[in-house]
Amino acid sequence: MNLIGIEKLKGAKRLHRKYRITNDDNGIKPSVEGEWVEFGVFEFAMEFEDAFIDEVAEFRKKQHIEQSLIARSKNIVATSESEYEQGSKEWLKARMGLITASKTPFTVKGLPIPTFDDYVNEKIADAFIQENDGEVAETYKSEAMQAGNDLEIYAIEDYEALTGYKVDTHGFIVAKEMMLGMSPDGVVELDSGDRINIEVKSVFLKTYIGELHSNKVSHRYNTQMQVQMFMLDCDTTNLLVQCQQTTGQPLKMIVRIIQRDEEFISNMIETVALFEKEFKFRYEMLVGQIKTK
Repeated sequence: MNLIGIEKLKGAKRLHRKYRITNDDNGIKPSVEGEWVEFGVFEFAMEFEDAFIDEVAEFRKKQHIEQSLIARSKNIVATSESEYEQGSKEWLKARMGLITASKTPFTVKGLPIPTFDDYVNEKIADAFIQENDGEVAETYKSEAMQAGNDLEIYAIEDYEALTGYKVDTHGFIVAKEMMLGMSPDGVVELDSGDRINIEVKSVFLKTYIGELHSNKVSHRYNTQMQVQMFMLDCDTTNLLVQCQQTTGQPLKMIVRIIQRDEEFISNMIETVALFEKEFKFRYEMLVGQIKTK
């Protein structure tokens, strides 16, 4: 379900306003007096503009609540966890064919990315090679990426000292009923029974400076964190950003609070279902090409 939206259009009659209503799957019926001048386009006297905008906002709010209930009803409660060391061949094999939080086929709204087909084909190729006793492709990790991983522990220690929380570590977590997996950097189990997902980013100084000025890092990794929150059935991620280019970590760690986005998750569930359908169809087609003796 996509949330309803409105777009103000030009060309209205004198002292009138004209709006296009987008994603109107449920057929909203504005209470203000006006007329539908074409499909999805509503025109009314300009004195009713504020009332119209408020009405759409209220309708959108109800949609968001409905989305939340739908997404929550599909929350993953059945997961399995591996104890393989991150980056090991066993760990890589466990990820084969799955959508993983670190590399997804989702846009920032949870919809399929433009290169969705390429993503599906890549996952099928990896899984097919594994099934036919081929070598699992090593995940490329630059020196800077490795340094970032090595520094994660310092961010976790600083976070525990700052908050008083205990951060638990987990292995690779796989959904039992969806082709989805992820490796959280850490999880906080609260006394209330709720959880906080912990994501660590050790970044270059220029990126750290940008994070001080804006939320660029938060936005860039939002997709990853939404998948993690879905898998962990939690509402909040604490994104820990530290600089890896300064000796002795003299700069303070930045903590960003990221909230669960039900619209994204609702769309993501549909995208995963599409991925599973395409994966199965194309994989079977590929198997049909195996030579018989």
